[in-house]
Amino acid sequence: MLQDRLIKFYNAILILLLVLLIASCSAEKFVADGKYMLDKVEIKSDVKDFDALQFAQLIRQKGNSRWFSFFKIPLGTYALSGRDTTKWINRTLQKMGEKPVLYDTLEAQRSKENLRVAMNNMGYMNATVDLETKVKGKKLKAIYTLHPGSPYQINSFNYDIQDSVIASLLEPSLTSKFDKNHPRQFIVSALDNERKRLTKILNDSGYYRFNKDFIYYTADSTKGSKEVDLTLHLAKYRTNNDSEPILHPRYIINK
Repeated sequence: MLQDRLIKFYNAILILLLVLLIASCSAEKFVADGKYMLDKVEIKSDVKDFDALQFAQLIRQKGNSRWFSFFKIPLGTYALSGRDTTKWINRTLQKMGEKPVLYDTLEAQRSKENLRVAMNNMGYMNATVDLETKVKGKKLKAIYTLHPGSPYQINSFNYDIQDSVIASLLEPSLTSKFDKNHPRQFIVSALDNERKRLTKILNDSGYYRFNKDFIYYTADSTKGSKEVDLTLHLAKYRTNNDSEPILHPRYIINK
């Protein structure tokens, strides 16, 4: 008896899912002429070993949510409603469901720029992004193809610390050797982390007014080369842009 009830329950669930799945296909009735429902978004790369999926969250528009990676149940629920919102049942179904996501060309271009900048920040300075759209009826599939190219490598890393006292203080914490046989990839986030690391050392040493904006980088790359000679600069203290640069103030707490 219990088994029969379970079978009936599962059959009812399957029928409901099927109804909602079919209904989701009729969601196009809510899409105006000249507009397209974003059915699917795909991201890939022309480089085999490059993980394009790590950038998926940077795409500003996604298609309607899916249950179990297949069923667009929320969209199907919305599609069961009618256009007459004065009716309670239509308002309820639309509130419970999810209205069709309409493809936005401006958001797509912003997504392309986000993807390009993200690859630049990982050292792929010549990266580009192609966007292809495939339309079927009122449904649209967006395909982002990443072309990262070869990453830039740090060939040498030098320091230019203009405050002599800070230079002596930081010397034990600086990378004294750079292995040219094992160059490091030019990654913006790693460079920013180095600024934060040095700033924390100085803050902990009594330089309470010091912030990471006093630290900046310059990069020199031979034309046609993907090797970068990098210099970290640490500027002297200024109260404003017109003031003379001086040594950074250091505060000592008397016990």
